[in-house]
Amino acid sequence: MTRTIVRWGVAAGLLVWFWHHVDWPALADVVASSRHAWFLVALALFVPQWLIAAARWHAIVAGYVDTSYRRALDSVMAANAANLLLPAKLGDLIKAAYCGVRSGATAVSLPIAERLFDVGLLGAVAAAAACWRLADHAPVLAAVAGSAGPIAAAVCWLRWRRPLAEQLVRVAGPKAGQALRPVIDGSSRVLLWTTALWTLHGVQVWCFFRAAGAAPGLAESLTGIPLLFLAAAVPLAPWGLGSREVVLALLFGRTATQEQLAIVAVMFLLRYLVPGLVGIPAIGRYQGWPRPARGWPERLAHGAG
Repeated sequence: MTRTIVRWGVAAGLLVWFWHHVDWPALADVVASSRHAWFLVALALFVPQWLIAAARWHAIVAGYVDTSYRRALDSVMAANAANLLLPAKLGDLIKAAYCGVRSGATAVSLPIAERLFDVGLLGAVAAAAACWRLADHAPVLAAVAGSAGPIAAAVCWLRWRRPLAEQLVRVAGPKAGQALRPVIDGSSRVLLWTTALWTLHGVQVWCFFRAAGAAPGLAESLTGIPLLFLAAAVPLAPWGLGSREVVLALLFGRTATQEQLAIVAVMFLLRYLVPGLVGIPAIGRYQGWPRPARGWPERLAHGAG
């Protein structure tokens, strides 16, 4: 209880700091001059995001239970509804149980593995873009680090992912390690879906900036937007309140006014509200899905997926 109060206190302090610098009459002008077409494009991007998120989750969970794409989509939407109330997207932990995964270790490990794909991709993009932004000061270093780094990481993963899986089994323990084997074996497909998903997320946030009248550059967007997503996952308060606003102010303060950033911060909340509200009916549909037969053999040791 004390820890929760402290987290909320920190988040509230960060929000007060952010909104204290907003000029309210200027904010009203920004709202009046906002570009509605960009906002509508951003809203339309929710649909392909949900479909691709379901495809990725289906690719992950299909190595453990015989489930359908429709059920994977329902599980994603139900988790979005749960995330309305839980910080750091802890609602994702219900997705495996929704699809019929019976093992507790597997049900917890799969959303964590999914999150690792997210963090790894966002961190790699932000790091490469940061190297790119160094080009004005150290062009040779920026070119080498920005291009060779991601290529080397991809080659290493494709070449040594199975030895890495064996090491993961030893480090994480037999249950968690065995649970992640099919995910690692099918990691190429999961990584493809992850890339497509976060590309849409990034384009959506860029549309938020455009709707507010701001126009961050390509290098700035590739650096700042992934860090914005990572900051939103910090478990201070639900929906990334506080930490997200700090990243907005620090990384985009040169290309957008405080009032434009405030509009972006408000629109960013829609990334939680819209999927959460749309996902509420999926929670009710969970009761109608047939349960897996007792003793269903999860294919942990066969590298399925």
